[in-house]
Amino acid sequence: INAHEGNVQFREVVLANKKEYLAKTTKKLEKAHIAARIIESIRTMDPPGRFLKEDSETGYWFDIGDAKAIKKAGQALREDAPDIRTDDGSGDDQSPKKNPPKSVTPTSINKKSVPSPTSRLPPSTSAAQPKRAVSATTSSDTTKSSSG
Repeated sequence: INAHEGNVQFREVVLANKKEYLAKTTKKLEKAHIAARIIESIRTMDPPGRFLKEDSETGYWFDIGDAKAIKKAGQALREDAPDIRTDDGSGDDQSPKKNPPKSVTPTSINKKSVPSPTSRLPPSTSAAQPKRAVSATTSSDTTKSSSG
């Protein structure tokens, strides 16, 4: 799921907005607007990105809606925040790190978007998304982004 084209695009958009989001001068309300702007940019792509989650019982994919998508964008923007703040000099912590720095690239981000006629079809229908095994440990790893 992480290698899905839509998820890769989502991580790129998040990365492009991460410094602004993590800046000390960025207020809480501004952060919410940045996350919402990311969701809007994904949904208005051509073809539009969708933020989907698989129902584990039925295998159907469904839209998670804007509120949950914005929360996921905010979570993705905060990923590796202490390391990024320290790396760019915007953090308060001047003490040496106890752990080695993490990669700046998000690793477990999932997306969801506008419902389509095929997002609620059963798996046996050719237009439905196939079920996929998920081996990751985070609850967000059962979601998938689609940009088309």
